[in-house]
Amino acid sequence: MAFSPDDKLLCSADRAGILSFWSTKTGKRDFLGKGHTKPIFSVAFSPDSKWLVSGSSDQTIRLWHLKKRYGVPLKGHRGGVLSVAIGPNGRRVASASADATVKVWNLVRGGQPLTLKGHKYRVNGVAFSPDGRQLASAGKDIKIWRLFPLGSVPTTAPRQETTEETQVTSKTAKKKTAKTKETKTAVMYPAGIRLGHAVQAFNVLDLTGPFSGKKFSYRDRYGDRPVVCIFSRSINDQLGFLISEIDNEIGRQKASQPRAFVVVTGSNSQPIKSQLREMVQKYRIKNVPLTYFDGINGPPSYRLNSSADTTVLMWKRGRLVANHGFKAGALNASATRNLVALSRRVLR
Repeated sequence: MAFSPDDKLLCSADRAGILSFWSTKTGKRDFLGKGHTKPIFSVAFSPDSKWLVSGSSDQTIRLWHLKKRYGVPLKGHRGGVLSVAIGPNGRRVASASADATVKVWNLVRGGQPLTLKGHKYRVNGVAFSPDGRQLASAGKDIKIWRLFPLGSVPTTAPRQETTEETQVTSKTAKKKTAKTKETKTAVMYPAGIRLGHAVQAFNVLDLTGPFSGKKFSYRDRYGDRPVVCIFSRSINDQLGFLISEIDNEIGRQKASQPRAFVVVTGSNSQPIKSQLREMVQKYRIKNVPLTYFDGINGPPSYRLNSSADTTVLMWKRGRLVANHGFKAGALNASATRNLVALSRRVLR
């Protein structure tokens, strides 16, 4: 159970794996958070009260968007998640597990979590220091891990993106120390079009936008405005989460008039049409039209990578400034946070 820092919500969890979010003003339940399949042991709000993280005996963590009212899973533990915590700057999540490990999830850069080993038995609790530079974990023993600062968000999309080397020092209660180093690499699958090159116009079938049911070129309509274009070969919750976050960012940056649209590629528009309309309702998408392109490989001039399930392109004044590709399953919550932070810089 936890109160949000802005004192507007109280979150409680039950053994069925369901979260209840209560309004402190009315005393009534605002909404339910469903997704875990087993009892929830721990919850924590982000400092800005926009997110909540939960840990469950189903071995997953879920990151909940409180405005949109949905959560996405973070997977990696091999035992139940017994405790979770969010760093004071909202950029890191720590989790403690019955598998005797602690994991630190970088919500800025994304990628795989940093795994901290050293406990011999289950880890029952984790807590960040007020400055976010230390993490305490407790089981039968107590360890303090020194966390180095996060790096900055990249502004371009290299073919292979490597995060900073993260050095962690743990001290047991007996003053023993151990050092581990881990470098995390996320392989990218960008489209063949190069940064700085002009993006070409192409027609899509608008399914949820203002031209629903018609073939149309959003590339031409948006002109020289800053644009986020998301190509996807499949429809799933990871895609919905990304669209929702980009939708929020587009809404916040009305002054610079950025735009975005989604292109689902395939060979049959009928099932895609119904799925995308359901996605609009589920994720409350308001600013981003969802469209269909007839052909699994997308527009030829964009040369989408055959290994990429989702490709995110951003351009200004008609020229490409960002190019990211993700294989199926790689577009997790951390990667989405990274893309949104990048779009915030690019689309100003």
